[in-house]
Amino acid sequence: MLNTPDAANFLGKQPPKLEEVREALSRIVEAGTQATESIERIRNLFKKRDPQKAPVDIVFTERGLRDESSTAAPLHR
Repeated sequence: MLNTPDAANFLGKQPPKLEEVREALSRIVEAGTQATESIERIRNLFKKRDPQKAPVDIVFTERGLRDESSTAAPLHR
């Protein structure tokens, strides 16, 4: 919205500077699009979603569990 006064000023010139107006309006649209995308990402953080399926490295997971259990075992004896 910061570019709105620029666009108005360019239109008020004699003759109007239409290329500058186009550029200012383009920046306004781009800023609005970025704001919309940011708001949508924030909203998605708070929405309840179905769990997403993703590949899991079973070998890596098993090794991690084995390492944790071998270090935790002496503490419980």
